[in-house]
Amino acid sequence: MRQRCADTNCGDYADYGGRGITVCDRWRESFAAFLADMGPRPSKRHSIDRVDGTKGYEPGNCRWALPTTQARNRRGVVLTPEKAERIRALRSEGNSYKAISDAVGCSESAVSHVLNDGAWATESGPTAKAG
Repeated sequence: MRQRCADTNCGDYADYGGRGITVCDRWRESFAAFLADMGPRPSKRHSIDRVDGTKGYEPGNCRWALPTTQARNRRGVVLTPEKAERIRALRSEGNSYKAISDAVGCSESAVSHVLNDGAWATESGPTAKAG
């Protein structure tokens, strides 16, 4: 987090520090302060996620999130529960991932994520894995 926001030699810098994403002074200066604000990581699958991707790493804008939550929160991915339902409907009609991604306006990987990883579960339970 600190490296990708401050180190111009970091491979991810352009997507973070290069876009003006910063780490608040409190967290940049003290891991103990970060831990006090965020608490311990709930599991090895969780990582830090910014709720609003246009803002920096700071209390109130960060959470521990699983990969599925982070996938929904990426720049350029604007999936809504309605889009996820449309993805499932288009697939049930036999459409290819490419056709679905074109129709819905998202990447084929986002289509795959909804269909295969159980992302955007329905209210009645998780999405069944495609087989």
